[in-house]
Amino acid sequence: MDSIISVIGTYVSWDLKSLLLFAAVFIITADYIKNRRPAGYPPGPRGLPIMGNLFTIDQNRAHESMTQVPERMVVLNGFDILKEALVTQGDSLADRPDLPLQTDIAHGLGVFTSSGNLWKQQRRFVLSTLRQFGFGKKSYKGTCLLHSKPFDPHLILNNAVSNIICSLVFGHRFEYGEEKFIKMMQLFDKALQIEGSIWGQLYNAFPVLMRRLPGPHQSVKQMWNEVKDFIWVELNEHKNTWDPSETRDYIDCYLSEIQMNKGQDDNTFDEENLVICVLDLFVAGSETTSTTLRWAFLYMAKYPEIQEKVQAEIDREIGESRQPSMEDRANLPYTDAVIHEIQRIGNIAPLGVPHVTNRDVELGGYTVPKVIAQTNFQ
Repeated sequence: MDSIISVIGTYVSWDLKSLLLFAAVFIITADYIKNRRPAGYPPGPRGLPIMGNLFTIDQNRAHESMTQVPERMVVLNGFDILKEALVTQGDSLADRPDLPLQTDIAHGLGVFTSSGNLWKQQRRFVLSTLRQFGFGKKSYKGTCLLHSKPFDPHLILNNAVSNIICSLVFGHRFEYGEEKFIKMMQLFDKALQIEGSIWGQLYNAFPVLMRRLPGPHQSVKQMWNEVKDFIWVELNEHKNTWDPSETRDYIDCYLSEIQMNKGQDDNTFDEENLVICVLDLFVAGSETTSTTLRWAFLYMAKYPEIQEKVQAEIDREIGESRQPSMEDRANLPYTDAVIHEIQRIGNIAPLGVPHVTNRDVELGGYTVPKVIAQTNFQ
């Protein structure tokens, strides 16, 4: 009897090993067939089966690794090819990829992660409305930041820049010591750090698994939900005092747009979209600007001789009786050049925002195929 059981056990053991071996070979083969490069595709580094380049990318120097996980990505580098892709063939690369973490947060709404008609309508409205309130005009003025002792400029700069966005979007600023404002700035900072870490990459690579595993990636969704709750409070306060004949800020304009577009077949304007658009404005406008300013502080401290020349030009052309404004730009060529050099060398988004092709395109002699279908991560 024992010998029979032993034979059965051995058979089951080998059968299980055969099953696992077959499954491994099948998965690797299927992955190879799915991800093999089509004819004319640009060259790039080889990735591991299933994992792609997940473990070869340097999270601190992702732009130099020139890879992304786990889907195949074409990285464009150089003025000519970027102009060809984003200007000459811009309509063919206007859409965004479905990144699971961003989809779980924004649900395909807003400006940053949306595509197609929704993106076109929201982008057009954002640009026209912000221009209406002075964004990008010569009369638009910034803020003044003074401090007499050594300090960490991180959160202070975030607060200063975000308050400019608040004045455009909410119609008012917040006191820097206001608890809910400080909390929102801290949530922004922490959530963006997690999204840019390996946890965000793993989430986008293996969404089904990562949605069920504990880790910082679980808290990031809660952080953004708290920020959205903050925006909902502002929205509801606006609705209680809203007068269609008087537009105070971005939210008022959006509420008017919702009313004007009711019943239209291609309407993309609603309160859910409004909240995500406001969230996008904060992410795109405040974090990028404050980070660039921190680089400016660093380079001014490292190169005091440059700082002295900038200060001398400002003193000579403007003096101490008033603050600089955009109207002074033409009279401050050296300062203008320094600002542009800071933006160049302190590149805060070296890989830019990802795009996907909506048709086959030819770029630099290579063929980048249309993204046939994207996974629905809802």
